[in-house]
Amino acid sequence: MAVRPAREVISALTSKGFVRSNNDHKKFILYINNQKTNIRTKVSHGRASKDLDSFILSSIKKQIKLDTISQLCELIDCTLSGSDYLKILKINNKI
Repeated sequence: MAVRPAREVISALTSKGFVRSNNDHKKFILYINNQKTNIRTKVSHGRASKDLDSFILSSIKKQIKLDTISQLCELIDCTLSGSDYLKILKINNKI
């Protein structure tokens, strides 16, 4: 079962092109070449200092248009680069 600290998830998202928007939740929007996309996710304030369980990670995976939890874990662990993530999105016609 996948579990990752929220701070690692947030760090990975921002390093891969997501920009944080401060609303009632920590919302992250993917920008490509300074242009906003429709790919976004959020981490609630209550979860921001805790571990995210597989249910939350599965939600994030769907929101950022990845196919598997394994891909999301690779994105978080930085074995999946930002450019490789964009290639996945292009192959799947998400961008």
